[in-house]
Amino acid sequence: INRTQTTNLLEEKTKNLTFVSSWQDMLNDENTTSEKKLLSDAMRMLNSNYGVQGELVIEVIDDTPEAIYRSEEVLCDVKDMEYIVRYLDRIRNACVVNNLDRSYDEHSYLMNAMHDIDVASMVGVPIIRNGEVKFVLLAFSMVNSNRLELENILTEQSKVMIQYAFGQLVDTLYRMRNIK
Repeated sequence: INRTQTTNLLEEKTKNLTFVSSWQDMLNDENTTSEKKLLSDAMRMLNSNYGVQGELVIEVIDDTPEAIYRSEEVLCDVKDMEYIVRYLDRIRNACVVNNLDRSYDEHSYLMNAMHDIDVASMVGVPIIRNGEVKFVLLAFSMVNSNRLELENILTEQSKVMIQYAFGQLVDTLYRMRNIK
């Protein structure tokens, strides 16, 4: 590893530690009593820390997927969300896919489920409880012709951090619901 690679790794680790600390502070903010505000704040943090430009959070209620948060540009219908949930239930793990990678064909429907959005990369995270997918997060970056496309790519490292953060977010949602 050369000096530049070491510096980049250190910067990435510092960024991730700062993110986790800020994320936990946000989740523990006792002034946040609305799920809608919590989800909005959480997605804003993902955007500012990982270049996420669009999100879809699905909760499965009585075997029916429901969008509990979606960014404006996300036009998924119930059929799309059912497919997304089934797909992530089948692979039973988080995935990252981008339009420059060999794994694109394997996970392309996740990106195609965003319909008219030109997705550069996407992280899909299922939260499984009692053997069933209960929540799903799709977080994506878009192709931007004004920037070098590689800047918009979500990586394995960002997938790990987003997966960890989403798990904590879901735990906070459950905690908020149990307090009410």
